[in-house]
Amino acid sequence: GFNTVKIMEGNVGYLDLRSFAAPNIGFEVADAAMKILSNADAIIIDLSQNGGGSPPMVQYLCSYFFDKHLLLNKLYFRARDEMHEFWTLDEVGGTKMADVPLFIITSNGTFSGAEEFSYNMQTQKRATLVGQTTRGGANPGQHMGINENLDVFMPTGMAINPITNTNWEGTGVVPEVETTIDGTLAKAHALALEAAEAYRVERKDLYSKMINHLYTNFEKYTPEKSKKAILEGLTACHDAALLNESDINTLGYEYLMQHDKPKIAECIFNANTILYPNSPNAFDSYGESLLINGDLEASHRNYQKAVFIATSNNDENIALYQRGLDNINAKIKEKK
Repeated sequence: GFNTVKIMEGNVGYLDLRSFAAPNIGFEVADAAMKILSNADAIIIDLSQNGGGSPPMVQYLCSYFFDKHLLLNKLYFRARDEMHEFWTLDEVGGTKMADVPLFIITSNGTFSGAEEFSYNMQTQKRATLVGQTTRGGANPGQHMGINENLDVFMPTGMAINPITNTNWEGTGVVPEVETTIDGTLAKAHALALEAAEAYRVERKDLYSKMINHLYTNFEKYTPEKSKKAILEGLTACHDAALLNESDINTLGYEYLMQHDKPKIAECIFNANTILYPNSPNAFDSYGESLLINGDLEASHRNYQKAVFIATSNNDENIALYQRGLDNINAKIKEKK
């Protein structure tokens, strides 16, 4: 069902999705597609030729665009008196894009599960729908035989949206922006370009505030507050993809060597071990800062941790980490 995935002009991601495949064959492809879109400043999902498919796949793809646990849809089956609820998933196989502007292209060919995806996003006010009113098939059903020559498709259940307490059966999903068929993609792209620019400006302002707040915590070391404040600041910047492990490590050495603030550096290195608990380099650097600050016991524990992780991962730099451990062992022996 993943027909086309690309980045359009203006860093707008585009996904032409033709069906919602079953989870056992679709999730891995979905994650690969979402990875391509993960750095886009706006996203267009084209469902104009999508006839529906698997409800769990609808649920899974919806979950990429929410960071809250929300009820998306319910399916009620009268014969069994069963209600199936579809909530956003807390985890997906890639990066969630909960605040990226989202546009969905619909048409008269958009049907069933594709309509649910559109309706879910519309009622949650998560996306802008662009195109034409969809075909109007909300209720699940099956073919039932009348005789050897004739059968009829009968609904066996009913979709119930938790916000509207109804569905789109017979009426279709009506887009916010109605267009001609030929003009739909151009209109969606124009709207996405405008939203992407606004998103970049907003994000730049937010990121500037986050970085400035972080550096404020580097100005003065307070034993009771600095460790927690620096961890919170670095975690926020890490989660926003502003700083990675290497950036934080470099920052730690900057404050250790250039700014002569070893206690601040220790807080930075400590945060890196928490953010990257499987990195031998993070523990090796933390061990070095602890050694400089005179805490031999804590330094020794972290050098040991670095060697343990490196050994477990067959790290190519294991000899480097072992030298750090040997050095601290020698210093402890001298002290005794």
